[in-house]
Amino acid sequence: MPALGERVLLLSSTAHSFGLIAGLLHSLFAGVGVVFAAKVAASDILRAAADHEVSAVFGVPFHYELLATADNPPLLPSLRCAVSGGELMPPAVADRFHEVYGVRVGESYGTTETGVIAMDVSGRLRPSVGPATPGILLRIQDGEIEVRLPATPYLTADGQDRYVDGWLRTRDRAELTVDGTVRLLGRGDSLVVIGGLKVDLTEIEDVLTRHGSVAEAVLVHGDVIEAYVSTQDTDLAAEDLVRWCASQLADYKVPKLVRVLPTLPRTPNGKLIRDRSALRAAALVSGSALSA
Repeated sequence: MPALGERVLLLSSTAHSFGLIAGLLHSLFAGVGVVFAAKVAASDILRAAADHEVSAVFGVPFHYELLATADNPPLLPSLRCAVSGGELMPPAVADRFHEVYGVRVGESYGTTETGVIAMDVSGRLRPSVGPATPGILLRIQDGEIEVRLPATPYLTADGQDRYVDGWLRTRDRAELTVDGTVRLLGRGDSLVVIGGLKVDLTEIEDVLTRHGSVAEAVLVHGDVIEAYVSTQDTDLAAEDLVRWCASQLADYKVPKLVRVLPTLPRTPNGKLIRDRSALRAAALVSGSALSA
């Protein structure tokens, strides 16, 4: 983590827990200067990093992908730390960033209700997101991670069912490794039942993103499994991706609907949107190809 007198380039929104707690509040506590980019564009981010000689960058995977693919990036000799939060960092993006800037990208995992739960600043523990942060007591219950809290974090009735006997259900599936670090296995809602068989949607996302022309993939489930992928390859057809999945997955795991878009919709914080209605609307706007 950045230390007294150093500067962090904070790309994550301070309206979300990672940007607020790990970024802004920790910096205020540790005497670290906080730098913001003028715009969410690779050129503006890199200019801010170079001009202010930042020691650390905090962002979401989208920001690191922007920086890893930037044209003629400047040298950043003062940069020694990079941490990603909000959603899991795709290993390929972390590898590209490391190749370009010589700095590994760590992981920070947390929730709005708890703040940071686990962190690996080194970037050497992937696919683990690191050990529990100081003061955090966690456990794995029924395959999901739970965090000990002295009181419910909710002020209204919404969400109270997630807080039981002093433990908050995060609804994230995880396991503890032999060395005590946390390995996330997917969202609680990523496990669906198809024809009586359990299907992990994140497994299908991983298969799709291994296709050489696919940048990102989001899977949702309504009546059937739907896949939304982004690519810059104008020749890539939905049928190509159906065949790709069929060559690597059991038949019941192959998406029944595939939409190919130039980009996938994101939240203002840069996280991929996983709402089925929003994804369908984006596909309609883009005139996306469909395969069933």
